[in-house]
Amino acid sequence: ADQVNMTARVLEGLRQSGFDGEVDVAIGSMAKHLPSVRDGVAKLTGARLHLDADSVAELIAAADCVIGGGGGMTLERCVLGVACVTVAIADNQTKIVEELKDIGAIVSLGWHEQVTSKDIAEIIARLVANPEDLCQISATAASICDGEGARRVADIVEGGMI
Repeated sequence: ADQVNMTARVLEGLRQSGFDGEVDVAIGSMAKHLPSVRDGVAKLTGARLHLDADSVAELIAAADCVIGGGGGMTLERCVLGVACVTVAIADNQTKIVEELKDIGAIVSLGWHEQVTSKDIAEIIARLVANPEDLCQISATAASICDGEGARRVADIVEGGMI
């Protein structure tokens, strides 16, 4: 849930950057700020709103870049090898966001209260102008998370190592 209405800020940043590609916005139909998100989608050419999407993973996998919060979905984006611009929206996200930024697996905009639509516009413009950066971020993200952690834990449990 986007309690801080970062989605509308991201949409405004995309608009300010002049981005003219496809944009998929996934959000729940009960989202607190849905009206402002709908407004932002309407102002952005190529944007599509997905309410209560059945498979967010498919949307992520089809993307060249994802802009999202720093929660658990961050690691899912890494597993899928998708470049990500990340905003920390909860205290428990700051450490993982910083660590992933430090190794080049994500681009971090920092703490949500300090992130403006202008900041978002600037990073989008930079990434569009330097697609090789997206490729490098994607490769680094994919290299740190293979999606096999649950299997490894199951193997340990089944082997009686715990």
